[in-house]
Amino acid sequence: MATMTKAPKNEQKRNGEYVAQFDDKGRITIPKKLRDALGIRTKEAVFMKIINGDLVIRPAVNPFDALVEEALREYREGKTQDLRSFAKEMGIDLDE
Repeated sequence: MATMTKAPKNEQKRNGEYVAQFDDKGRITIPKKLRDALGIRTKEAVFMKIINGDLVIRPAVNPFDALVEEALREYREGKTQDLRSFAKEMGIDLDE
Protein backbone atom coordinates (compact mmCIF):
# COMPACT_ATOMS: atom_id res chain seq x y z
CA MET A 1 0.00 0.00 0.00
CA ALA A 2 1.23 3.51 -0.72
CA THR A 3 2.72 5.58 2.05
CA MET A 4 1.13 8.99 2.56
CA THR A 5 3.01 11.68 4.40
CA LYS A 6 2.15 15.25 5.14
CA ALA A 7 4.12 17.96 3.41
CA PRO A 8 6.52 19.85 5.69
CA LYS A 9 4.64 21.84 8.35
CA ASN A 10 5.32 25.22 6.77
CA GLU A 11 3.81 24.01 3.47
CA GLN A 12 0.96 22.20 5.25
CA LYS A 13 -0.17 25.36 7.02
CA ARG A 14 0.22 27.47 3.91
CA ASN A 15 -1.81 25.48 1.41
CA GLY A 16 -3.05 22.22 2.94
CA GLU A 17 -1.16 20.01 0.50
CA TYR A 18 -0.23 16.39 1.09
CA VAL A 19 2.40 14.22 -0.56
CA ALA A 20 1.61 10.67 -1.72
CA GLN A 21 3.45 7.96 -3.58
CA PHE A 22 1.90 5.44 -5.93
CA ASP A 23 2.49 1.80 -5.03
CA ASP A 24 3.48 -0.82 -7.61
CA LYS A 25 -0.19 -1.34 -8.51
CA GLY A 26 -0.81 2.36 -9.15
CA ARG A 27 -2.68 2.99 -5.89
CA ILE A 28 -2.44 5.94 -3.52
CA THR A 29 -3.94 6.44 -0.09
CA ILE A 30 -5.99 9.58 0.57
CA PRO A 31 -5.25 10.87 4.10
CA LYS A 32 -8.07 10.63 6.64
CA LYS A 33 -8.28 14.43 7.03
CA LEU A 34 -8.90 14.80 3.30
CA ARG A 35 -11.41 11.91 3.21
CA ASP A 36 -13.25 13.47 6.13
CA ALA A 37 -13.27 16.87 4.41
CA LEU A 38 -14.79 15.26 1.30
CA GLY A 39 -17.21 13.11 3.29
CA ILE A 40 -15.71 9.89 1.91
CA ARG A 41 -16.06 6.80 4.10
CA THR A 42 -14.22 3.48 3.90
CA LYS A 43 -15.02 1.45 0.77
CA GLU A 44 -17.07 4.27 -0.81
CA ALA A 45 -16.59 4.98 -4.50
CA VAL A 46 -15.19 8.25 -5.83
CA PHE A 47 -15.24 9.94 -9.22
CA MET A 48 -11.90 11.07 -10.63
CA LYS A 49 -11.46 13.51 -13.46
CA ILE A 50 -8.68 15.61 -14.95
CA ILE A 51 -9.56 19.30 -15.09
CA ASN A 52 -6.97 21.73 -16.46
CA GLY A 53 -4.22 19.21 -15.75
CA ASP A 54 -5.29 18.61 -12.13
CA LEU A 55 -6.66 15.35 -10.77
CA VAL A 56 -10.01 16.10 -9.15
CA ILE A 57 -11.51 13.52 -6.78
CA ARG A 58 -15.15 13.76 -5.72
CA PRO A 59 -17.38 11.45 -3.73
CA ALA A 60 -19.56 9.28 -5.96
CA VAL A 61 -23.08 10.40 -5.10
CA ASN A 62 -26.07 8.24 -5.94
CA PRO A 63 -28.18 10.46 -8.26
CA PHE A 64 -31.37 9.26 -6.57
CA ASP A 65 -30.04 10.41 -3.19
CA ALA A 66 -29.36 13.83 -4.72
CA LEU A 67 -32.93 13.96 -6.11
CA VAL A 68 -34.39 13.06 -2.71
CA GLU A 69 -32.32 15.77 -1.02
CA GLU A 70 -33.52 18.34 -3.57
CA ALA A 71 -37.16 17.25 -3.17
CA LEU A 72 -36.92 17.47 0.62
CA ARG A 73 -35.32 20.92 0.42
CA GLU A 74 -38.13 22.17 -1.84
CA TYR A 75 -40.75 20.64 0.46
CA ARG A 76 -39.23 22.33 3.53
CA GLU A 77 -39.16 25.66 1.68
CA GLY A 78 -42.84 25.32 0.80
CA LYS A 79 -42.18 25.06 -2.94
CA THR A 80 -44.23 21.90 -3.45
CA GLN A 81 -47.91 21.26 -3.99
CA ASP A 82 -50.15 18.21 -3.88
CA LEU A 83 -51.22 16.32 -7.01
CA ARG A 84 -54.79 17.71 -7.04
CA SER A 85 -53.59 21.32 -6.87
CA PHE A 86 -51.07 20.72 -9.65
CA ALA A 87 -53.65 18.96 -11.84
CA LYS A 88 -56.15 21.79 -11.34
CA GLU A 89 -53.47 24.37 -12.22
CA MET A 90 -52.67 22.41 -15.40
CA GLY A 91 -56.35 22.00 -16.33
CA ILE A 92 -56.37 18.24 -15.72
CA ASP A 93 -59.45 16.56 -14.26
CA LEU A 94 -58.30 13.65 -12.08
CA ASP A 95 -61.86 12.37 -11.50
CA GLU A 96 -62.46 11.33 -15.11
